[in-house]
Amino acid sequence: RPSRQRLSYQLTINNSFSVNNNLQNRNLVRVPLSNPASPNASALSWSLTSKTTNDTASAHLTKKSDNSLSTLPGLKLVHLNIRSLKNNAHFLELRKFTKFNKIDVLTVSETWLNTSVTNKEIEIEGYKLHRLDRLYKKGGGVCAYIRKDIKSLVLKDLSYISETNFHQLWIKLQHKKSKSLLVRVSYRLPDSPLDCFEKYFKPNYVQALTMGKLIILLGDLNCDMLKPTPGSASLIKTTKELNLNQLIKSPTRITESSQTLVDVIFVSSPRLVVNSGVIETCISDHFPVYVSLKLKTDKSPPNYITTRSYNKYDPDLFAIDLASNRDRLVSIFRMDNVDEKLTIFNEIFLNTLDKHAPVKTIKVRGKSCPFITLEIKASMIKRDQLHSLFRKTRDHYDWLNFREARNFTKTALVNAQKEYVLKEVQQHRNNTGSLWKVIKENIAYRERESVVYSKEPKLVAEEFNHFFSTIGVNAAKKASTLIQDPSVYPARNLSDVNRTDNSYPEENDRFSFTPVSCSEIRNIILAMPSNKSPGKDKVSMRVIKHSLPVILGPLTDIINCSLSSSSFPIAWKEAQVIPLLKDGNHEEASNNRPLSLLTFLSKICEKVALNQFGSYLMKNKKLSTHQSGNKKHHSCETLNLLTGDTILKAMDGKLVTALILIDLSKAFDSVNHTFRLTKLSNVGASPSVVKWFDSYLTGRTQSVRIGSTVSTPLPVSYGVPQGAILSPLLFSIYTNDLPSSVHHSKLESYVDDSKILLSFTVANVDCLKQQLEEDLYSIANSCFRK
Repeated sequence: RPSRQRLSYQLTINNSFSVNNNLQNRNLVRVPLSNPASPNASALSWSLTSKTTNDTASAHLTKKSDNSLSTLPGLKLVHLNIRSLKNNAHFLELRKFTKFNKIDVLTVSETWLNTSVTNKEIEIEGYKLHRLDRLYKKGGGVCAYIRKDIKSLVLKDLSYISETNFHQLWIKLQHKKSKSLLVRVSYRLPDSPLDCFEKYFKPNYVQALTMGKLIILLGDLNCDMLKPTPGSASLIKTTKELNLNQLIKSPTRITESSQTLVDVIFVSSPRLVVNSGVIETCISDHFPVYVSLKLKTDKSPPNYITTRSYNKYDPDLFAIDLASNRDRLVSIFRMDNVDEKLTIFNEIFLNTLDKHAPVKTIKVRGKSCPFITLEIKASMIKRDQLHSLFRKTRDHYDWLNFREARNFTKTALVNAQKEYVLKEVQQHRNNTGSLWKVIKENIAYRERESVVYSKEPKLVAEEFNHFFSTIGVNAAKKASTLIQDPSVYPARNLSDVNRTDNSYPEENDRFSFTPVSCSEIRNIILAMPSNKSPGKDKVSMRVIKHSLPVILGPLTDIINCSLSSSSFPIAWKEAQVIPLLKDGNHEEASNNRPLSLLTFLSKICEKVALNQFGSYLMKNKKLSTHQSGNKKHHSCETLNLLTGDTILKAMDGKLVTALILIDLSKAFDSVNHTFRLTKLSNVGASPSVVKWFDSYLTGRTQSVRIGSTVSTPLPVSYGVPQGAILSPLLFSIYTNDLPSSVHHSKLESYVDDSKILLSFTVANVDCLKQQLEEDLYSIANSCFRK
């Protein structure tokens, strides 16, 4: 081995701390490459100079890293034993590594996760996360990150985790028109008995073979494939029987005293393998292993959104420009038709706003890690190079140098993130909106994940819009069929199952809208949050508040005209729907809930109607006391307490209580408008108010927005928009007489979830069934009546 003449290492931290050590020949000393106690440890820069030109080790040390997979063709799958995703330094590097290398499928073992760690804490933007945690003991666990545009389905009948043995997570992948394949990520605990290959590995693989797909097995099986050990012998025997090909040939874990190949990739057929190997990067004490398959893949499609650009927006200049149209704004007061008034108002307001904050379609960029500076990236590279140097020399001091660099990089990375977050919080401490943005970007919380569709966005938007716009009609037809089916609800001699406890009010006692003042409109606007999503006009509440001195008079006049003429403007009936995933496959419309985005001006008018009509209903006690939803001082908890008290009181009287839970499916979407208007009249609305609500409910249209793509508008003839201010009140009125429809039971509700309770003696159990059936029939008849 050639002797080393001289190497000089220099570490500089913010130009305030430096360490120089000269290494002479083999009389090496430990090089202190870090000072973790330094408060500036995150700002790190390396410089390395060589005093010799013929030292091969030095030449290797200064070699640039060439571990990128981004240029490899085909579908790229990677596995890494991370040794804890909860380790923030490990996760930050893993996220950077994944995005930089444009990995399609990343499988991870030894995640060390449990229920205390949410998906949000360990998400990588642009990837779906599937995880299998070891819940009752420390360590272990596996997970997989799949590019969002690749369809993935966890095969639950094949996936399995043993607290003391073998972990395996099976996933079916389908990327557009490519053939589907099966991927398994697995981990075998070091002290697991070797019969786990026969008990768990082999049977599940054989079952997977029956699906006729290409199978890729990745994981850490804790069997050193470089040496003839009982573990490796057992694994080789099993894989030979299954005709599996092992692709990894180099060590995947190297310590000061050993090097082992424990991270493996097996394929059922090697003909589609383009490339495979080991990536020498020290995210953990294991190297990542990879395989590239001869499957056509596209770049992950970018996300676009259409929004207003406020880069050059000045609220004062906007208000001045808007005020220059004062003559046209004043002309609104001389008009009689509310739609004409609103047309002029929108033309002036939107044309002016377009000059100051134009609507643009922009590309959504992924989350950046601004705290990972060039200096920290350099330290990562040097750390990996020092590890590579140790592999060549196997020298104890080279190992110490690598370990110092590794620990320093971890400390620098974590400290850099902390310092960045603290700096951002300090900078935005006086701006609540900006402060919450910083918190949401850097602290885990539950939020709606962005989704990627395999079809063209326009096609998806049209399909979803057709489903959402007809869901009410279809649900109503199904309900009508059920109520007329004698085998489901046998006819009974029941009189007026829809009687109500509220007597019909006299004409003088009926509710009518009253004109609203400018000060009331101002208070409503100022009380509305400024951070809600705008409607199709892209006008935010913040802009409305900025322009309030100019638009307050005309807007108040438009709202009063709407209330007095019993006409809701047509332009305010246009909703833009955003699909929100409830559960399951996001590409199926039925798995999504439609959230309607309405213009803020329409919500202001709705708020006026809600304040006036809601006050009348509460003052005159027109709303049922058995509805706990959308009511002050009531909640799910108060309803559950009431239910519990009812059951306990019955027990005190030596009675048994029957409880039936009822869910009104598609409740907001499927209500017939005529039926709802009848109930409005029943609770005291005057004919003019009923006419206004009729105008509000009918003639509505909606379009679905997927990213920046919007579908063709379609009419909506049933239900109320989910997201409208009046929707909760209208639903409460719709279910208002539900409690009085039952003859024997007690009915309590929270929005669309109801429960009926009936207490009885054991001796009367035969009579109970008939009574419950009668009450269920009455409830169904009340809900489904046209």
